[in-house]
Amino acid sequence: MRALALVWLIAACGTEKQPDHRPPDPGSAGSAGSAGSAVASADAAAGSAASSGKADLSPILAWMPKDAQQKWQGAWFTKLALRDSKGWAAYTGTYVALEITGDKAKAWNTATNSETELGFAVDYPCRVTFTKSDGSGGTSYYGKQYLIDGDKVYAGGGGAGYRKGKAALVCMNDNFYVLDEQGHCKKYVVFFDKWEVTDTTCTWTKDDGKDVLVVENDDLGNKLEAHGDLLANIHFKEALDGKEHVKLASFDEAKAAATKRFKETDPVERLKTAGAKVGETKTIYDLHATFISDKDSIKGKPIEISGRVLRVKQEDEKGKPEWRVVLVDPRDKAGDWEMVCRSPKPVKLGAGATAKVKGMVGEWWDRAAVTDCAVR
Repeated sequence: MRALALVWLIAACGTEKQPDHRPPDPGSAGSAGSAGSAVASADAAAGSAASSGKADLSPILAWMPKDAQQKWQGAWFTKLALRDSKGWAAYTGTYVALEITGDKAKAWNTATNSETELGFAVDYPCRVTFTKSDGSGGTSYYGKQYLIDGDKVYAGGGGAGYRKGKAALVCMNDNFYVLDEQGHCKKYVVFFDKWEVTDTTCTWTKDDGKDVLVVENDDLGNKLEAHGDLLANIHFKEALDGKEHVKLASFDEAKAAATKRFKETDPVERLKTAGAKVGETKTIYDLHATFISDKDSIKGKPIEISGRVLRVKQEDEKGKPEWRVVLVDPRDKAGDWEMVCRSPKPVKLGAGATAKVKGMVGEWWDRAAVTDCAVR
């Protein structure tokens, strides 16, 4: 879809320059937002969209929460997939401190201990966008779904929306769904600046006594449970806990909260706490921390490492037998950081045995592994 959709889901391209593909212009939503409210009015926004040859977005913009832009102002502890992040944080997003003032924001990136300037816009009733220019014509976009209930702002990822009786708006997978009171449902999809509006199905049902809106099909992610007038699918439901997007009194407080949470959850920080040294490969802890931080620096290089055997299993790999030896660092009592050694030769070791393996650094489910592995 758009560049926004790619950044929104994962930031897997590091600091690669992004083309200046802006999010679809919802009429006057962005400009009116910076003036103090998200949109001057749904009618004005729809008129602007129509005059520029775009779809009538008034059915979407009519759901804009009152004073949405103003409610986003101030200091926040939250999560964004900033492209200047390294390692794991570049893929999954990192905890950041934000201070939003008008249509500008500054962000403290806990993964890099650095501050950056961002643009900010309330684009739609359930989506905001942060932008960053690289200074040479490229712009990166970082979107967040959000919902507003009174003065409370909930933000995260996944499907989210609002309801009024049987009518509803849903933002999900970079698409919008508008259901009216009569049960007619429209799907709004944008490809760069071209909107496509089609009929689809949105059905109210019950699940364990709760109202649930099913959008298009009954896939788990397409079911949005009603929480009062808010709608959330299984992914956005976590955002309603209000623990990962918190308004704080100051930017310094937000930085402290983001840093604390980062150290509690970031894989490299957790490995360092366990004793890993980034840049080394002497232990399994070291190998995982170095691989997550910069896998290209060690992938394909020879390695010899020892560990405690958890299990050994024979599998077929492209018609050939392969013995997969799962090891952990001897200090890893809980077995949280498994490393797979893929051996073409039979391995007869029991759980708890100590093994030394030799091979090439590879990858197994986003973690370091040893391929062409010889076990001793």
